[in-house]
Amino acid sequence: MTELIVATGATKWDSEFAAVLSHPMMGLGSVNRCLNATDIIKKFNPQSTSSVVFTDGVKNMDNAQIARLVAVGCPLIAVSDDTKRWPDLGVSTLIELFGESPVAVAKRVRAALQDSHMNSVNVSVARGYGIAVAGFGGGAGRSSCVRELAYALTQVDSDRQVLMADADTFGASLAQELGDLSTTHNLLTICRSFETGQLNPASWSNHVTEVHRNLSLLSGIVQSSRWTDLRAPALTGVWNACLEQFDVMVADTGPAFEVDVVLDSAAVRRNSARNTAVSACESVILCARADAVGVTRLVRGYLDSGTMFDDKYVSVVISGALSHSQSKDIQQAITRHTGLSQVYFVPSMPEVFHQALSHNTFAGLIEQRILQVFTAIATDVATNIPERIAVSGMDAVTAYLRPQVA
Repeated sequence: MTELIVATGATKWDSEFAAVLSHPMMGLGSVNRCLNATDIIKKFNPQSTSSVVFTDGVKNMDNAQIARLVAVGCPLIAVSDDTKRWPDLGVSTLIELFGESPVAVAKRVRAALQDSHMNSVNVSVARGYGIAVAGFGGGAGRSSCVRELAYALTQVDSDRQVLMADADTFGASLAQELGDLSTTHNLLTICRSFETGQLNPASWSNHVTEVHRNLSLLSGIVQSSRWTDLRAPALTGVWNACLEQFDVMVADTGPAFEVDVVLDSAAVRRNSARNTAVSACESVILCARADAVGVTRLVRGYLDSGTMFDDKYVSVVISGALSHSQSKDIQQAITRHTGLSQVYFVPSMPEVFHQALSHNTFAGLIEQRILQVFTAIATDVATNIPERIAVSGMDAVTAYLRPQVA
């Protein structure tokens, strides 16, 4: 049974608006009313909540709360006079007020909800699986992990189509590391194509670069100031489109931290690439260096990440361990403090990785031991996550809702 969440303020207009939406004659089914953003998050259920409708009078509906709801795929409908703020933060639909009565606005909300429902009928999309590669702080080895894991995935299954996606908003580097010097296509251009309805199977070659057999790259945005141009609904749609087009997506999501720490709207938009990518993926790999600082950052970051990884299959990749005893001590410490048991160690071979970067290639092509580690990771992830995942009904539609003014 689907449920509509309606969050309003305490004014007479808000109360009448909520009452009209709840009336059986509106035909909206079960309606659950909230008075603040905290209640919305508590009551939101991705399996049963069809949409969340809220007015400007809702308490605590700040940028961080919007980011949290968008990150978990919650379809939002704002009833507001502010035609810029909410869409910029990722709200999928805006019902603009024109001094109308609660009944008139409720009818417009119902029409928007019915349009979404009609678009969701008989939608069934086969999709690949996503792996988000994250870390806590710089120098954790994320980019190397993305490159080598993506290459290993193509070696485990020669027919598998793999995509590397660079969603690191603080240092997109995969294109440079793999010799893709094109500046005409990246995550920003593919988001624009999605928003204008021009992203389709025939246009993928305009947005990704094939860097190896069955292995493609979706570049990030090098200019840090342009990351705020990305909208969360478009990003969500792009990630889902990537998972339809490719068997596996491996995304470099940069430093990971809980969305609640973000207080300004620019930071929310900048972090949308990371948050939506993590949300779209079924698996998360956390990277760290094999030293006291790296392991401490990993443990603290994971424990402070709240619910970000609760529904993910999480494993750990440690780089730079110098001995078996050091690896054993690190694994025991990570498992003891975090409960994570899948910990992999990449051999300390800086000269091999330097050679690979110098030739814009993969370390696994040069050193068999590196390929063996990432082959084991690829096999583990493929074993624990279904290779094809069916997405149907409202789940597919909410992933593709675009900002619009009703």
